Amino acid sequence: MMLEGVWMPQLLGTLIKSAEEFYKDPENEKAFQEWLAQRQREQEKGNNAQPA
Repeated sequence: MMLEGVWMPQLLGTLIKSAEEFYKDPENEKAFQEWLAQRQREQEKGNNAQPA
């Protein structure tokens, strides 16, 4: 599809730049790390609940 060839690289580049800018802010990075730790705890808890 032509749209995919034209728009996707530009769209992905914009998305990556936005993410980089977002995580340059220490508060955003801290919030992400907290979310990641919570997600990992939930996954571990879920894995422990399953029978072996």
